[in-house]
Amino acid sequence: MRVNMDSEVKQKYHVKQVVDYDGVINIVLTPKKRKCKACGKEFESKGGEFLIWKTKNRHNINGWFCKKHYVQAKQLINLVR
Repeated sequence: MRVNMDSEVKQKYHVKQVVDYDGVINIVLTPKKRKCKACGKEFESKGGEFLIWKTKNRHNINGWFCKKHYVQAKQLINLVR
């Protein structure tokens, strides 16, 4: 089976084909660019810039961060733990 994607989709998203253990083929689209939760700057996403943590009140907080703010946020999260 062939799926045709227009050039606009390929410019905005990484397109990946994943085969499940049942043999089902899934097409996964992930954005190429994301916005930093701290500064709002748009950056090229590689996939590892996402952080999730819990507050004292057990609320989940998550976000995508540029390199600079990812390092700072990770350090702050580790200090609090």
